[in-house]
Amino acid sequence: MSTLKNPASRSSMLGQNVAVRQVGSRMVVKSRPPHKQTSTDKQIAVRKKFLGAADWARWQLDQPGKKESYQARTTPKLKSAYLVAVSDYLNSPEVTVVDSIEYTGEVGSSINVRATDDFKVIRVKVVIRDAADRIIEQGEAIQSPSHNQLWTYHATVANANMPGTKLKAIAFDNPGNEGTREIVL
Repeated sequence: MSTLKNPASRSSMLGQNVAVRQVGSRMVVKSRPPHKQTSTDKQIAVRKKFLGAADWARWQLDQPGKKESYQARTTPKLKSAYLVAVSDYLNSPEVTVVDSIEYTGEVGSSINVRATDDFKVIRVKVVIRDAADRIIEQGEAIQSPSHNQLWTYHATVANANMPGTKLKAIAFDNPGNEGTREIVL
């Protein structure tokens, strides 16, 4: 490897075999590194995911009103509406709490859910299963008008056999990502 004392301001290739680049205040000249011919399955999957995120973000920003929504959520780290939209696609919502204190198994009793996302949770679905894993009921929770992370589901079917009942909350964001949490009573 050769090092030049008087650095130029650009990095480039000299022919097919020599790479020139600036490292700090020095210009470094060295043989071109060998190029991997194949990518691993994991690399291919990550590349596809990012391509999907980029396509989805461009599509979202073309929709009326969406660009303004994403622009309002920019931060020093996510400096543009495009980056916020890409982040929204790549990050799934999270169900942090499934609260069964008010659920008695009677019609009208409630299950409270706290769900968060880096952008916005658009809906929460609740599934109630018995101890044998059969669905008793399922439906959409209602978002709290005063707190956008809180959702409430009101039971529509009586559940007389509470021990072993499973309560599952599934949160969805705009790109269709899901986050789940399940508790057993």
